[in-house]
Amino acid sequence: MSYTFTADVSDAQTSTKEEPCLCAQGAECFGDAFQNSVEPHRAELAAEAWDKCLHCKGTGVESVENDDAPSLNLGNDNAVSLLGALGLTVDCWGEIALPEARRAVMRARARKSLSVYTRATEIVYGAPRADENGAIELRPIRSHGFGLTEDGLRDRIERFASFVEASASRGATTITWG
Repeated sequence: MSYTFTADVSDAQTSTKEEPCLCAQGAECFGDAFQNSVEPHRAELAAEAWDKCLHCKGTGVESVENDDAPSLNLGNDNAVSLLGALGLTVDCWGEIALPEARRAVMRARARKSLSVYTRATEIVYGAPRADENGAIELRPIRSHGFGLTEDGLRDRIERFASFVEASASRGATTITWG
């Protein structure tokens, strides 16, 4: 899950682009089709596509709408840390006026330490178990929670500041997240 920060930009332009559909990711050309063009790979993508796919209807190629409005997407834990460091209410969604967002960035930049908003990497191990070959895994990993250092949090503050300034340059007045 993630939080997406967006702005009320009124001049956002929408465009449509063809991309390989995820149902065709077994195609050898999938990565090349993403990086370059789907045109030379249509037949191979169609051969690997799921015929009941709702996105591409079995063609292996889907049309994706994009807009050019500024946005910032962060994983839940990173977004919660960012909101805390900015001094904003940590909630599932929120809204803030652009001048207040700029003040929040200044407050976060002025903090001597952000350690209260950081976290260590956490690996949770499960009970020993037999794998498909009969070998016993003594410490199988159940989950891996990536940490966040102060430098990592400062990087996210700067990314948020860039997002705020890009939004301001496009006439935005409000930043929202959720």
